[in-house]
Amino acid sequence: MKKMNNNMGMKIIENHLKVGLLLSIQMINDQDNLTKHHKSRIADFKGDLIAIEVPISEEDGKMKSFAQDSEVAVSFIVEGGSRYGFESKVVERMNENIPLLLITMPQPDKIIKIQQRDYLRVPANLVLKLKTVESNQSVQVTTVDVSGGGIAFTADKSLSFAKGNELDCVIEVPRDRGENELLEFNATVIRVIPPTEERLVQVIAIKITEIQERNRDKIIRYCFKRQVELRKKLYL
Repeated sequence: MKKMNNNMGMKIIENHLKVGLLLSIQMINDQDNLTKHHKSRIADFKGDLIAIEVPISEEDGKMKSFAQDSEVAVSFIVEGGSRYGFESKVVERMNENIPLLLITMPQPDKIIKIQQRDYLRVPANLVLKLKTVESNQSVQVTTVDVSGGGIAFTADKSLSFAKGNELDCVIEVPRDRGENELLEFNATVIRVIPPTEERLVQVIAIKITEIQERNRDKIIRYCFKRQVELRKKLYL
């Protein structure tokens, strides 16, 4: 990811942060929502604050109540397909005909351009079969979200995963005809989020380390189709 200089960042703010712009919102420090994605729109500007519609979960279509002082990662796509992002904080909730959240405006030099290699990540519940190189245990799990560069999945707390574990994986990706295609790749565990009282399973994030590019392309195409489906559900 590449940071903007002050002038470039100001141009992004002036030319693209407009009322009606679609936003993607993620929690930063909430482990239970770390892998969840939400959609919103810019509704207004209040001085150095941005008023956005209350975010809607891409997973279940429900409004997400972000607490005051929550730190969030905001991203958006501009004309031409480039994606930019910035970190922000929820200042307060308000009502102006519809419920809104006020979040902080980014400093121009804090805006980043998200490179293609970061890939589009979408929520998806797909079958993932994996085997750990270290213990050779084979298990089947369900993904939480998927991208061309990595995947997050839930696993029973009885299963042992640690950062750095190497995995042999096969993911079942739907085809247009409704069939599933089996795509193989190797991955490394980069994050383990343990269970909580509310969430009895652990969440594992993995980075794809070796994959045939045609298989990566198929995962990326699935992600874009999935995003279109989710947008249709949210904004009909």
